[in-house]
Amino acid sequence: MKRLTIIILIIFFGVRLSAVSPYKNNDYLQRSKQVIISYTDSTFFNKLYPSEIKQTTIANCYFLNKDTIAKYHEQDSVFVLKYLIVTDYYKQYCYRAYGGFCSEETSSSILLSYDRNMRLIYKPDLSRIFKGYNIFLLSPQIERKKIKQLSDSLSENEKMKIRSILWIYDFKKEQLLWEIEREKGFRSGYTETQQIDISTKSLISKDGVKFQRSFGKALIESYYKLFE
Repeated sequence: MKRLTIIILIIFFGVRLSAVSPYKNNDYLQRSKQVIISYTDSTFFNKLYPSEIKQTTIANCYFLNKDTIAKYHEQDSVFVLKYLIVTDYYKQYCYRAYGGFCSEETSSSILLSYDRNMRLIYKPDLSRIFKGYNIFLLSPQIERKKIKQLSDSLSENEKMKIRSILWIYDFKKEQLLWEIEREKGFRSGYTETQQIDISTKSLISKDGVKFQRSFGKALIESYYKLFE
């Protein structure tokens, strides 16, 4: 499963695309800071890096439920502010949530939404995200080579390459796990995904699928493997 980058998106709504909110971007920034810190702490907030702000419409807000969308017009304006949670490049925090705008989401992003009067109309489970983040900070620093050895010991095929290792806090399982994607083959082969409990080093689940790809795509995949 591909990681969705570790980012925080903060979304602001206007009554119409042409309408002007009585608040400025900095007002929403300050309000967002208050909301996030109220469920986490200032240390966590200071790890957030604002990387983008843009305007869109409510029609593009796939994460909102139908009841919320019904209160607005499709062309009502939306301002999107993107934050990144800064962690180690090798060890990046992710979380897995269930039952929201999609049945399952693995992400390092957070969405906060406000209407033009700065009423909060959407937020994720910040408390759980923060709980997982603290567990993540306390998790052991283990070399990639040792994780590969553990992954090999839990598979029938030790010669598979490691494509990705994600540190994921699973809301349903309430535990931090490694999700490891393994692969063998060039144009055709097999991909295996393992979930491993980081605290006990035991296998939670494992599944695999066969693949076939074009020669060009196989070359691109091989190119990226050189930098893993």
